Amino acid sequence: YLQMHFFAVKNAISIFENNTENPMLGMLVKDILSIPRLKDFGEENLPLGYFVEKLSIMSFNNLVKYQLPNEVTVTPELVRLSNALTVECLRINLIQQMIKEYHSNPEFLKATKQFEYLSGGTQIIPLSKQDRYNYKLLKKEYPDSNYADLIYSFYRILTYIKSLIFDSFYDNIFEVYEAEDVVIRKEKQLNQYTYIKLYILPNKKTFGMNTGWILKLHNKNNTISYAQIFSKKIESDKGGCTISIKALVNNYL
Repeated sequence: YLQMHFFAVKNAISIFENNTENPMLGMLVKDILSIPRLKDFGEENLPLGYFVEKLSIMSFNNLVKYQLPNEVTVTPELVRLSNALTVECLRINLIQQMIKEYHSNPEFLKATKQFEYLSGGTQIIPLSKQDRYNYKLLKKEYPDSNYADLIYSFYRILTYIKSLIFDSFYDNIFEVYEAEDVVIRKEKQLNQYTYIKLYILPNKKTFGMNTGWILKLHNKNNTISYAQIFSKKIESDKGGCTISIKALVNNYL
């Protein structure tokens, strides 16, 4: 899970560089690589990635507090956002449980390392086939404890928060207003998640550049839901064209 988001920018550029002779995409790849200072952009993302990872390490070491690391130049807005994130994490009590087990129980530490090994160091979509399989394996190894549930929930929330930080930083949140944009809405409860499927009218707002993988949904009841998108498709029939979105709302947050 470490090689994602800010770190993934440099990795993506490397993938492009290895596909310049691709018979199907070579010309397009070369056009992308000709963008001025593209490599510099990849390098500039690395310090941001290390900063986000440092915040994660702080939470593991029970150092979550109402301030950012001293070496980071901060603005009042960044301090307020950091405080808000800390309050939300403390409110769900998951980090406190994780820290307690992590620092006091060697078996829990082994279970954590095993889950990281099963994930293979990659980002896995929550509740995907591979994700459910990994969770099942961990549950089988620790059937008489809540280790699997606690570790699984913690890492999924951590992955989601990193996605939210990345897309927010690049103004890449997919913002949708249910009353204006949504034609059909379906949802289903899945333990600590809500699975939602939306059919959205294509327009300048929903079809623009800021259509990342974090959904900010303005609900009809004037509340706001944030969700991790894992599927976006354009669907057409005789009645017209819609954008279908499948996403997971984490009910902890």
